Amino acid sequence: MTLNFAVGFVIAAMLLLIIWALKGVLLTPVRTGDNTEIVIGLNLHGHEPALEQTLRGLLWLRENGTLKANIRIMAHGSDEETRHIARHYEAEYRCIYYTEEDQDNG
Repeated sequence: MTLNFAVGFVIAAMLLLIIWALKGVLLTPVRTGDNTEIVIGLNLHGHEPALEQTLRGLLWLRENGTLKANIRIMAHGSDEETRHIARHYEAEYRCIYYTEEDQDNG
């Protein structure tokens, strides 16, 4: 009985590993050529309290290899807190670019 349990556990673990690997392959974005760059654009308007969670999620996808893209943040009239978060992440990660546009000009 213990042997059946152990064999069943090993088979279930192997199945989970295979499913996990397939999930990673299915979530991998389109392959790019040597002269192609994928950029995710975030357009911010005013106060954005969820910016940090959005950036953390995108960075997690980038760091585990699922999403091979740079992140461009374009702010239109953002507040000081949003600006601080965006600038902090831009300084910490080389894949994040932050630009600001005046609300009157943009």
